[in-house]
Amino acid sequence: MNDTVLALALCVASSVCYALGAIAQRRIALTPTMDAFRWLWALGLNLAGGALHVAALRFGPVTIVQPLGALTLVFALPMRREPSATSRSEWAGATLIVIALAGLVSLMLPAGPPALSAYQVLVVGGVSAGVTAALMAVSAAPSPMIRALSLAAGAGIAFGTASALVPVVLAVTGWTVLMAGGLVGCFALAGVALSQSSYRDFGLGLPLAAQTIANPVAAIVIGFTVLGEGIRFGGLALTLVTAAVMACGVAMLARGEEARRAVSAHVAGSRIERHDTHPASASGR
Repeated sequence: MNDTVLALALCVASSVCYALGAIAQRRIALTPTMDAFRWLWALGLNLAGGALHVAALRFGPVTIVQPLGALTLVFALPMRREPSATSRSEWAGATLIVIALAGLVSLMLPAGPPALSAYQVLVVGGVSAGVTAALMAVSAAPSPMIRALSLAAGAGIAFGTASALVPVVLAVTGWTVLMAGGLVGCFALAGVALSQSSYRDFGLGLPLAAQTIANPVAAIVIGFTVLGEGIRFGGLALTLVTAAVMACGVAMLARGEEARRAVSAHVAGSRIERHDTHPASASGR
């Protein structure tokens, strides 16, 4: 088995773990009481997904590994248990997002091993934490969609920051490696907590899509501004095109999620109606 095939296999395994973790988090978010075992199970799945992703980067280039992280969305849609099947709109939206992410990551020119100072690591952590905190503030909005999107975007930024700092941990020494390693752990745990909260108000598909987009985008921004990575093919125009395609994909997923919520409400209403009419029909006998 050559390195590329091994990297692909690790990417698929990572995406399956992330998808199962997202589904587990969605179910936990809908449970009124905290179940420590289920939470640890979801956390373990996310940690396994992250470990497999890092291992894939050991055997394959980021231009292959990072886009395949979007397979999480593709795996999660059919694996979830919902009153209705995944709609064509949701599949089309997920496909657009995967294609756009692959195009976006392919525009990046990788740099050499990152050698950041402790100050630079602190700046990266501080800026990412500030953006995540701002998105958490936006999540106080009354709209369930805005709450879900802002929390999911915050989770994606946290995960993306952790991913971007992993190569730093492997390349530096001394206090800097301890600082970067601590930030990786903190951002990873914050990502798990925020992603679970995002699934509470607006299903699984749309928040997972927002997280799937924000994760590599955050890593790319850090790579471009701090780690010395570049953009090929006159990337600005193509970057705007990929952003527009991703926006279309998110809109299609949102439309499908709205339809799913309507179906769920209809099913719940039908069950209540049957429950209310059954005693009356029984007493009439």
